Amino acid sequence: MKRYHVYAIINLRTHDAYIGCSQQLGSRVSQHLKHLAEGTHHSSKLQKAWKRYGREAFQAAVLLDLGSISRETAASIEAIWIGKLGTYNEVGTDGWSDTMRDNHSERMREQWSDPVRRVVHSKQLKALWADPDRRKAYASRRTRWDDPEQNSQHSEQMKSLWADPERRQKLEARRAARWADPEAKARQGEKMRAYHAARRARLPGV
Repeated sequence: MKRYHVYAIINLRTHDAYIGCSQQLGSRVSQHLKHLAEGTHHSSKLQKAWKRYGREAFQAAVLLDLGSISRETAASIEAIWIGKLGTYNEVGTDGWSDTMRDNHSERMREQWSDPVRRVVHSKQLKALWADPDRRKAYASRRTRWDDPEQNSQHSEQMKSLWADPERRQKLEARRAARWADPEAKARQGEKMRAYHAARRARLPGV
């Protein structure tokens, strides 16, 4: 079962950050970096900073491993981190700014108009779902979250957990200490590179 992770793309010069949350950590971060390199990222703030400071000023990092939780709970936790650190996130009253929606729509139209990309994507999905263990884990997860009582109980537990200011303060202090350490940043960079290399070797067409 895949786990949700809260991640950040951090400007090491200004300490600004873009915050996201995904079950597909490696591919999601790769998408961000690809769009930034192409000048098509949905966050105009992050794109402008990328153009000004250059690739070398930015570092992707995992902030939190949330485990196997519901999408709604993950989104709630992500929102907390965006509120505290997401200076590059462009959030409107309904979650996305108009600029983000326009950029995202345009990028998706361009991506799916490419017949080669559609074929590659189809092959990747078929390869993933040919794994019986993956199908079994997915079915088990769906069955578990079909129980509204369990959903509600888990949601309340997470809300209570993240409402604790002492816990949030400890996490923030730990994060600050980690990113003040050059060796820790280098280790994280190595982990991300190894992750992407393993994923490319595992999936055809990547």
